[in-house]
Amino acid sequence: MDPKESFVMRPTSRILSEVFAGSAEFRNSPAGYYRELSRSQSLVRFDDLESWVCLSSDVSLEVLRNAERYPLDPHWEDGADVPDEARVLRRSWLEFSAGSAHRATRGESSAAVSRSREGWHTLEESVGRIIDGIPHSSKPLDLVPALVEPLWGVLLRDWVGLDDELILSRDEWIPAAVSVVNGMADSHQMACASDAMKRIGELIRVSTGSSDATLLGALAKCEGGALSDIAAAARAINIIVDATPLPQAVVLCLREILADEAARRYMAGQLDAAASADPSGFRRGIAELLRRNPVQTFTVRFSAEEHMLGGKSISASDRLIVLIGSTNNDPLVHDRPEDFNPDREASGAAPFGFGPHSCLGRSLALDFLVCAVRRVLTRFPEISPTGKQSWIEGMGLNQLERCPVSLCSAD
Repeated sequence: MDPKESFVMRPTSRILSEVFAGSAEFRNSPAGYYRELSRSQSLVRFDDLESWVCLSSDVSLEVLRNAERYPLDPHWEDGADVPDEARVLRRSWLEFSAGSAHRATRGESSAAVSRSREGWHTLEESVGRIIDGIPHSSKPLDLVPALVEPLWGVLLRDWVGLDDELILSRDEWIPAAVSVVNGMADSHQMACASDAMKRIGELIRVSTGSSDATLLGALAKCEGGALSDIAAAARAINIIVDATPLPQAVVLCLREILADEAARRYMAGQLDAAASADPSGFRRGIAELLRRNPVQTFTVRFSAEEHMLGGKSISASDRLIVLIGSTNNDPLVHDRPEDFNPDREASGAAPFGFGPHSCLGRSLALDFLVCAVRRVLTRFPEISPTGKQSWIEGMGLNQLERCPVSLCSAD
């Protein structure tokens, strides 16, 4: 059956259920789902999540651009039992998206991310060592354990500046921090996030006045060094949470390249250019891969007031889910959105978010992806998919659980 016909007569609610459940069918062929959703309605009520879902580019970008009307979360019970560190972390996260009143806060944090680029060569060398350490072999290799954990480790050590204790315990305190900023943390999670903030604050204090080129060193200099250790730690965690999908994005981009002959030919043709002083073509290729199949599948905002949006009446406090893949595959904005076309205009795509709460480190993130993906394709020009891929279940992120490849031809 033609994939385009498989969605005929299927209600939008059923398609959305599979998308938010992260079904294998959706993960393996997201283009068909996004195509149908973006062509159905611009905004639809999805009762399963008690939310409005933004499907078209114009509605989605309107929500992402206007932080005052569509904040991340206008409600949070600031109870007496909330640790001070958790309170600061939550407030810092909300300020990042609170619009004009806190743009200076976001600007300072963005500047810190830019300053942390001074240590980029250290991170690039570490990425190179990880990939160069993978031996040439005709035996299948699973890219997930080979790349995700090692790359996440060097990001946290060489770019952020965390110590081994925090790196080894990241699977506990990072999810706890996410629960805190989402207002859903229990007492154990709040304590865990608070302990991590204290330790990060200590590392920031050590960095104050030094020439440390890590993110923590740059945050130590925010606001002329007047920012408290805990406030700086809160900003660090917000940025770390934003960076969490990056190692998985490397594997996802490689998977997309290997599955699409046009993408593979283009990226292979850009290897020489990317290795020279002009990697812009390779960067455009990575951005196009993320447009078609973003790592983060959706983001959430809330309505601050009653108003009309996409022809629908929205009440104050209504939840709005921006389905990023549908936005990036809107045929009214992107001609033949399922095709790989790195030369298309990127103004209507939002793989790193859009507006006041877009990713602070999008430029550095693209550099990281270019560095890692280019290194893999250069070292293993014969890389090809083999075996069955599988996905991590759950909402929010496209994460591969298994991605087996053959690195070279058998002798």
